[in-house]
Amino acid sequence: METNQKSVFMVAGVHGALIGCGLIAYSIILWMLDLSLVQALGYVSYLILIVGIVLSLKNYRDTVLGGFMTYGQGLGLGVLNSFVAAVIAAVFSYIFLMYIDTEFINKIVELSEQKMIEQGIPEEQLGPALEIQKKFMTPLFMSGISVITTTLGGFIFSLIIAAIFKKQPDVFKDTI
Repeated sequence: METNQKSVFMVAGVHGALIGCGLIAYSIILWMLDLSLVQALGYVSYLILIVGIVLSLKNYRDTVLGGFMTYGQGLGLGVLNSFVAAVIAAVFSYIFLMYIDTEFINKIVELSEQKMIEQGIPEEQLGPALEIQKKFMTPLFMSGISVITTTLGGFIFSLIIAAIFKKQPDVFKDTI
């Protein structure tokens, strides 16, 4: 049992780091193509997370656990993968916002202002809403929220993926 506990953290560390690197690479590609603010493309990062969790659970079940995995083991590994990936991506995000593209937050605020104007929000409400938004739009806060949302998203995906990849041994196989 202790071997599997060490293995789950090792697998989560390795696969979580790979997922995190995938998320970073995707972010860099979007930034280089000036597509970072296209919301629909942001959803692809969830696909990267899902694929990473699927590969990790399949690998863990087939190589470490001898082909069998409980729902709880799969869920736990999926969440650990997501957390490791989220922390790695958040560190990159903080460095990116602080030192690489220091105007990125201003671009987000400008886009938000345009959307509020398009929605017909009155001018007297627009200013205060943007001021509140600016207070929360710091690299540290955004990185922290990123860890929470990525881990939560990974938890939700893992609920489903673990159900698909769970495999119990046949208890009646050797009894006959």
